[in-house]
Amino acid sequence: PYKPSGWDNSLVVTKTKGSTTTSSTIYSSNTIYLNYAVTNLGTENISQTFSIQLLVDGVVVSTGTSAGLATNYYTYQKDINIGTLSGGKNHTFEIRIDPNNELLESNESDNVYTITKYIY
Repeated sequence: PYKPSGWDNSLVVTKTKGSTTTSSTIYSSNTIYLNYAVTNLGTENISQTFSIQLLVDGVVVSTGTSAGLATNYYTYQKDINIGTLSGGKNHTFEIRIDPNNELLESNESDNVYTITKYIY
């Protein structure tokens, strides 16, 4: 995961389409959008396609792909509409990069990022 300049997190949970800042308050009636960014901090370019999954409460809500990624560059996806969520509780939002271990990496422990957000 990667936090681009101007974003408040590498995984943004927002009720405002186009925003790169996590909404302070989200209600069960609000449509929720997810934004994410991922980077290649390795020493070699990634030439093969790899998957990126977004999960809410452990359930995959979106699967995307990246057709490779050069060293020290990042890619992002914005405004992924996941609809509404039930209110009155915390929800867990997670990004999983290369969930099927398609890429040979020296560090597999930096492919998951999770945040928890209370939905009113």
